[in-house]
Amino acid sequence: MRAMRRIEAFSAGCETCEGIVRAARALMRRPVRLVLLAGVVVAGVVTLALLRVNSITRSSYSSALAISDPSMTVISTMVERGDFWEAAAKVRSSYRFDRPAGLLALRRFSVLVLRRELQEYDTYERCYAISALAAAGDRDEIAHLVRIFQGTSNLGLRMAVADGLGDVGDADAVEALGQLYSWIEPSYRRTVVDGAAEAHDPGAIELLSRALSISDRATRLTAVRGLGQLGNRSAIRVLRRFLSAAQEPYERGTAAYSLLRLGDSSAEGIAEPILRDHVDDDARAIAALALGRARDPRVVALLRAAIGDHNIDVQIGAAVALTHYADPAGTEYLKAAIRDKDSTTRLYVGQLLDEVEFHNAREVVMAAAASTDLELSLRGIRAIGLSGSDRDVEFLVRLADAAGDPIARAEVAWALGRIGSAGSVSPLIAMVSEPDHAVRYTAADALDRTAVRLLHGESAGGA
Repeated sequence: MRAMRRIEAFSAGCETCEGIVRAARALMRRPVRLVLLAGVVVAGVVTLALLRVNSITRSSYSSALAISDPSMTVISTMVERGDFWEAAAKVRSSYRFDRPAGLLALRRFSVLVLRRELQEYDTYERCYAISALAAAGDRDEIAHLVRIFQGTSNLGLRMAVADGLGDVGDADAVEALGQLYSWIEPSYRRTVVDGAAEAHDPGAIELLSRALSISDRATRLTAVRGLGQLGNRSAIRVLRRFLSAAQEPYERGTAAYSLLRLGDSSAEGIAEPILRDHVDDDARAIAALALGRARDPRVVALLRAAIGDHNIDVQIGAAVALTHYADPAGTEYLKAAIRDKDSTTRLYVGQLLDEVEFHNAREVVMAAAASTDLELSLRGIRAIGLSGSDRDVEFLVRLADAAGDPIARAEVAWALGRIGSAGSVSPLIAMVSEPDHAVRYTAADALDRTAVRLLHGESAGGA
């Protein structure tokens, strides 16, 4: 995810290149063309992953700095002079990672590498290293991110900061996002709302609720999506209030999706009529996706019929929804779509891989990740990171070994950190020693996340 986010922020930094920004957003989050799914799709599996990953605190930052045994002193010197390969080898030979002391050493090593990355000349790379340190528990770096945001007019850098705070996602980060929301001009608040939509702290409900009344439609819909993504049923009341006032089918469909994500089955009565309607195809595509979350076998026949719809967005949304019912029609459609000669079709499917029910349609996600289409592959790797388990680590490592593009390798590192199993440790240590900055700091961040998971006795290995 960090690797993909870099592309979006770099492109957004070219403020005169709006077309590039739109193209980057198509790769990074959701395309402007597919507004129908942009506001809601990422909510899918992401909610579970965020709750699973970020609920494990990384606030014991001082413990990650306290290790000062002779081996770590040597490792620190190696990292400081840029000898990452030797430092990684020393870490491997000096510690056992099935013990708390070894896992704490991994945290210290990760922090050392991230702090070294603060010397990186590129402002974006430094920003992402800062956000990784903040996620590791360094509260001072949250204030640092706020200063960067307020000290620049560069849209791409502001996006990088907001996304970084959203990735941290805790109460302190949400408070910082709220501060930036109040500070920035209303026309640019979507950047902050994008970040808040990725947070996991319940305090984000209040911030996202404020954005529901903003005049910019895209910002409102981002907030609606974020409320569903939080996974907190306290947001149901807010979403119902928004739904009662919404008139556009697309806005109603977006709200219905988020409500169904939160377990409010009454929203099925909103989504189903929208899908049956033949007026607004964008809204119908959202409705199809929403019905995948309804957990109502009664809608399977409707979704099967929608696979034959005249609109490709509706087709793909229905196919993805069917994976939640373990219906082979959805899986077969998606398998064919990711092999389609039309790159646009592959792109649309890739943008929805987060929403595929991983355990019912695992082969779809794996095939996408192994695709020679880089955009599709990145989406597949991300989906594995969000919903995969220890059994998928070897597959990801093979992908990284075969990948010539550092962006793909960085995305694998991100995914390994989200899985966070014991099997992730060795490949991540190796990736920390790579020459590419993005691969290195992404792997260091992922290594810290993995160490924290293992210290708490939790990983996706049993998922």
